[in-house]
Amino acid sequence: MPKTIRKYRGIITIAYKNYAIYIHDLIGINIIYVLRLLVIIFFYKAIYSINPGQLIGGYSLEQVTWALIFVQAIVVAKYRITEEVNLDIKTGKIAVHLLNPINYINYKFLESFAKAMINLCISL
Repeated sequence: MPKTIRKYRGIITIAYKNYAIYIHDLIGINIIYVLRLLVIIFFYKAIYSINPGQLIGGYSLEQVTWALIFVQAIVVAKYRITEEVNLDIKTGKIAVHLLNPINYINYKFLESFAKAMINLCISL
């Protein structure tokens, strides 16, 4: 069991290093995250300014803002694994991955898990 865990940890580490090297992608994702938050928060501020002091749906502006921060962090962190699998199939890279000693599905899951954790940590 420890050998398997070391193997999976190694795959996550390699995926992390491969993804973290593209700093422009990370910066771009976080700029989009901040812009989404600003637009939505300003929208809710406008709604709450129409009815000052009144709760909309039973939630205050601060409660809605914190919920939006966490929801947007999860949305940004979600990795689109199906698009990457489709790209692997179209380009023929899947043949190389199938020769690896680890199952392709497990490999893609661990790789996307590492990327999602990077995005989630940076977003939060």
